[in-house]
Amino acid sequence: MLLSSPEESLALGARLAELVRPGDVIALSGPLGAGKTSIARGLLAALGLEEEAPSPSFAIVQPYAPPKSAFRCCTSISIEIEEAGEAEELGLDDAREDLAADRRMARAAGR
Repeated sequence: MLLSSPEESLALGARLAELVRPGDVIALSGPLGAGKTSIARGLLAALGLEEEAPSPSFAIVQPYAPPKSAFRCCTSISIEIEEAGEAEELGLDDAREDLAADRRMARAAGR
């Protein structure tokens, strides 16, 4: 899929919000500037987040919950996880049940 503007990325995120449910994982991957954060921001805005979501580059896991969003969800950066224990160490295992948007999923071993 090729999106040509930040507005198209935000709109895609909003469309994904119509489909996503608690427990879903959306894995976005691409080079820097590809629009991953804009897609996540569009999704979170459509789920009710009023402020701009920070880039997950500044937090491994960034949780959101009502009343800020329609349901509990989070964004995260997953980096070359080799063993399941590493996901738990990063706090990803705790967020797994509520995970709705997962950004930059490089590889999640065994999951």
